Amino acid sequence: MTKNLISISSLLLGIAIFMLGNGPLPTYLAIRLTNEGIATWIIGLIMSQYYVGFIIGPYFVQKLIESVGHIRSFIVLGSTMSAITLFHIFINHFIFWGFFRLTIGVCAIGMFMCVESWLNARATNNNRGQVFSYYIIAVYLFSGIGQFILQIPDERDFMIFIIFSILMSFAIIPIALTKLPPPEIINIEKFSLMKLWNKSPTGMTFALMGGVVSGAFYSIGPVFAQLNNFDKNTTALFISSVTIGGLILQWPVGKISDGKDRRKFMLAVAILLITISILISIFNSNIYLFLILSIIFGGLIALMYPLGVAYTNDYLNKDELLSATSGLVIAYGIGAIIGPLFASLIIEFTNSSGLFSFFSGIGILTAAIIIWRMSQRDSLSADMQSDYVAMPKTSPIINNLDPRGEELKN
Repeated sequence: MTKNLISISSLLLGIAIFMLGNGPLPTYLAIRLTNEGIATWIIGLIMSQYYVGFIIGPYFVQKLIESVGHIRSFIVLGSTMSAITLFHIFINHFIFWGFFRLTIGVCAIGMFMCVESWLNARATNNNRGQVFSYYIIAVYLFSGIGQFILQIPDERDFMIFIIFSILMSFAIIPIALTKLPPPEIINIEKFSLMKLWNKSPTGMTFALMGGVVSGAFYSIGPVFAQLNNFDKNTTALFISSVTIGGLILQWPVGKISDGKDRRKFMLAVAILLITISILISIFNSNIYLFLILSIIFGGLIALMYPLGVAYTNDYLNKDELLSATSGLVIAYGIGAIIGPLFASLIIEFTNSSGLFSFFSGIGILTAAIIIWRMSQRDSLSADMQSDYVAMPKTSPIINNLDPRGEELKN
């Protein structure tokens, strides 16, 4: 175990430092835009551009990697992201900030692709699960820790941007100095979304709705906090609680779904999403109860995408697994674009509680679709189900690191 960790330590260190800067950046941007009086629906439009970059980025980055290799690509993307972060200081206009979010989305998913390609190359049949787990911990944990950078005093309103830029620059160093041999270029396999829907409407719906909720929360959650007069410390605790909740609850709760009718478990997640969202709206003035509910909420939204993947895998042929999961990443990304747009519009025409009313509505819609599908298709027996695996929503390359995918290569 120690040997496995040491062999990929430079990769994990790079991604950990990167998440310290990239994780809290959208939180800070949403806070700044809210405090400057920008309409909530415009904030939603700006923040959703990150996920546009999330979808279109892999195809541009793939060509970049093919041209100059993984190390140079990581350096180019990291340097660009660091510079774009600083541009926020000099160009304080929401139209440009939307373009910045799109560019950062492309750079971020490209950096994930580079690191995940390396991790995939270092993983073997015996350690793939461990490598996968280390990576998930680095992504979630340091994204959550990074939120506390917001607590640093910033009277001039630009120091935080400088700190984020420095972290993104430092993230390049472990990768640039790595002695690991460059990995082979992994082609991103395509899978028609219509074909994916025909294979598993429930799995695709759950992945899509996971994107809607996650995209809306991480884009508009800080707006909710500001409209409820949270200070920076409370806002950091709020976003961090949801993020860490996703890390803590993914494995134990997700594993319970193995060997059972997964749709019943997915239905329970949808119902809990409705319940917890309502409770958060009611008890947001009780900070301790609010943070406990936020941890549970974070676990629920983190479960949606991997549960959608696990359920979809139950109905796929082995040679379809990797390409279909890439399709689910696209479905998640589409949902993450839609989520901030609709959530911000609801807040604009109601009030801050509209955000968690929106989440409740998504839970109701998801539950209704699952109930409908349960009446259309019988459940699979336990021996025909694939295993649940906790997954971050980073890039399509992560599918090659999925321990379930190793079965295809043997």
